[in-house]
Amino acid sequence: MRVIASMNLKGGSSKTTTVVHAAVEAMRRGLRVLILDTDHPQNSAAVWSAARSNEAPEVLVVVAHRLKAAIQKAEVDGFDLVLVDTAPRLGPDAVDIANLAHKIIVPVKPDPFDLAAVQETIEIIKQAGVDSLLFLTCCPPKGVEVGECREALEASGLPVANSNIGHRRTFTCAVLSGKAAAEFEPRGKAAQEMKDLIDEVLK
Repeated sequence: MRVIASMNLKGGSSKTTTVVHAAVEAMRRGLRVLILDTDHPQNSAAVWSAARSNEAPEVLVVVAHRLKAAIQKAEVDGFDLVLVDTAPRLGPDAVDIANLAHKIIVPVKPDPFDLAAVQETIEIIKQAGVDSLLFLTCCPPKGVEVGECREALEASGLPVANSNIGHRRTFTCAVLSGKAAAEFEPRGKAAQEMKDLIDEVLK
């Protein structure tokens, strides 16, 4: 069983959006997936799950200090993949969660403020010595900022995904209806972008 945490200590960085779409994409590959939602008090992944009438993937709300026990139970229960949706400003819990994960994926918006804010997350990943993948999300269709931000992320020394996630209404519309892009618009660009990203995440 693999444990992958979506982490960025800045709020509004698309962590939950990434987790729920990634979960559905992983399920489409035959994996049994569990989402552990530690993002209190919002618990957006749990809200999404309720909107889809609790259809798989299963989402459990877990407080950070009980995450280890929840992961152990997931392995006993036969899950193939656990995705952890984390809260911003985790404090000491950030290092603990990093140490429980096999990989940390870090969504970053191509914006100078987001680029500056993600440095703290990068340092936590380096401190934990865990496998990671940074990727750009909410990217505009045109503009030099995407390339510039990619260069800045690559300078961190951590792996950066080749795939970018665009700023697409499909992601929002899908989540509002309790779906993922692959379910809402299977042949759309959003679904393809998420598929390409998960190809890299699951390597």
